[in-house]
Amino acid sequence: MDKTLFSYTRQFFSGTLLSRLSGFFRDVSMAYAFGDIKEIAALILAYRLCMLLRRILGEGSMQSAFIPGYQTIREKDPALALEFFKQIIFKWLLGVGTLCVLLASVFFYLKPVFNENWQPVVDLSIRLLPCLLFIIGYTLFQAFLQCHGRYFLSSLAPSLSNLLWGIGCIISKNQEPSRAMQTVSIYICIGLFLQWIVLFPEVKKLIPSHFYKLKISKLSSEIYGFNFFKAVSLAAIGVSATQINSALDGVFAKFADPKGPIHLWFSIRIQQLPLALLSIGLISASTPRLCQLMALNQKDEAGHLCSSVASKLSILMMFLTCMIICLGDQIIRLLFEHGMFSEAATTQTLYCLIAYMVGLAPTSLSTVYASFFYALKEYKKPSIASIYALIANLVLNAVMIFVFHFGAWSVAATTSACSFLNAYLLKRSLKSENLVAPFSKKQVLMPSMTAIFSALILTVLKMIMPTMKPILSIPLLGLMYTGLYVAVCKLLAFHEPLELFTQFFKKRSIERV
Repeated sequence: MDKTLFSYTRQFFSGTLLSRLSGFFRDVSMAYAFGDIKEIAALILAYRLCMLLRRILGEGSMQSAFIPGYQTIREKDPALALEFFKQIIFKWLLGVGTLCVLLASVFFYLKPVFNENWQPVVDLSIRLLPCLLFIIGYTLFQAFLQCHGRYFLSSLAPSLSNLLWGIGCIISKNQEPSRAMQTVSIYICIGLFLQWIVLFPEVKKLIPSHFYKLKISKLSSEIYGFNFFKAVSLAAIGVSATQINSALDGVFAKFADPKGPIHLWFSIRIQQLPLALLSIGLISASTPRLCQLMALNQKDEAGHLCSSVASKLSILMMFLTCMIICLGDQIIRLLFEHGMFSEAATTQTLYCLIAYMVGLAPTSLSTVYASFFYALKEYKKPSIASIYALIANLVLNAVMIFVFHFGAWSVAATTSACSFLNAYLLKRSLKSENLVAPFSKKQVLMPSMTAIFSALILTVLKMIMPTMKPILSIPLLGLMYTGLYVAVCKLLAFHEPLELFTQFFKKRSIERV
């Protein structure tokens, strides 16, 4: 990866890190105020169901189609690219706003059909639907800023919604639970609106004043060989499959345990931290660059970029997977075991976290591989892979929950299993495009072996160590794991992880000079 990619990744990393810290404030506030009561589980499930549309219409298909399309048009006609951006904002927000009204009406009239366990979910879903419009607007602004090499503010903006959500939980702590969920839903909507609007000044700097005129001229559906709405439709198939998987996880978890959705929520918040900081950061930084290389027909350099990202990401994710599994119980106690959050809730959340962490590396690689296809304007192959993963997820979840009657942890385990399938199918397709070289046996085995050996040694050491508070044990165990990992890497002559960190900091020093 070149200096620019490292620079953009660090911008994204720093902004997203602050955003994720605010996200932990939100989750800690929820755990402290409500624990794992069924009402907060209903709010989380309603939020996840509404966010299904967010992923399909915004952060998944629309964003994946917009960045390659905008970059293609911008290379040939910057003025037309701005007009393209204007068209998409107007048409997309109008369409999403109409959809929100229709869905709210349908949910309202169908609410009596559901039993008393599911009616709160439907009611909260109606209240959260306006959030969809705000999130789509934010996603469009974010994609536009990323195309212009600006990552920090858009990755930081979600902090506003997280802070408002957390404040809403604290304010409504002493309210009757169902009333408290209504209050929190209002704070969520306000926070997501602010998350969108805060990007407007940054966007304004990049576009001329006449852009804001309301006149919307007719723009051809196909510009320079790129059809945006066709690209969105194809991408939506794959994204829909993936996000339906995610949304159904909460539904299956509720069948397994009324409190199951909240256990999944807290565990996946921890699992998604490295996913958001590293894999999404690398995607956001590498996708515009990859689009440029493909537009210039520099396929060899594009293939080198893809292989480099995939190789480095697999090393980082395996390192973090084993570390978080070792420290999982301490992390959950430090973050959530306060106020209404009981020790039993900690145990259930830990089971879910371990199951999710097993799939961290393939989930990261799947996300990266899919972004490579989108940069190539190829949407069919990742869509097919996602559909296969969806079918496998549905079958496995049904067996786990309705046949074996396992708990919510089995939903997380099924998600991880399907992430391996999705990553395998995507990589196999990328090999045919000569974008990702086959991993050698060393590239496959060494990241796992070094991380697992280090984790096993640390687990033995934990058994003989005195009991400490999580705030002390987490940094101590983290340093011990890192030291063991470095030692094992040197013992097995696996130099790539050490070179990766050295390269990163060396690049950073060069930039400062």
